[in-house]
Amino acid sequence: MKPTDEQRREFGEKAQRVYREHLQTDLERDHLGKVLALDPESGEHAVGLTFGLASTAFRDQFGTRPAYYLQIGGGNFLRSGRPVHGRAS
Repeated sequence: MKPTDEQRREFGEKAQRVYREHLQTDLERDHLGKVLALDPESGEHAVGLTFGLASTAFRDQFGTRPAYYLQIGGGNFLRSGRPVHGRAS
């Protein structure tokens, strides 16, 4: 079933919060510019040099659950499953 706009917004907000509060410092130190695939519900994540590599690593580890993608340190946020594009300020 396709998520509602409200569900997409909540998913994105939670992902951004998990990133900022739990992952940002270490990932920006060690993986700046790479792509993060993040499950905001569990905090599980994978990192890749490109969107495709991050997506493949995430799917290999965690299956087909939705992931939220962002460029580490770049401020760009994307969510997969049902694409949502946005920009963090």
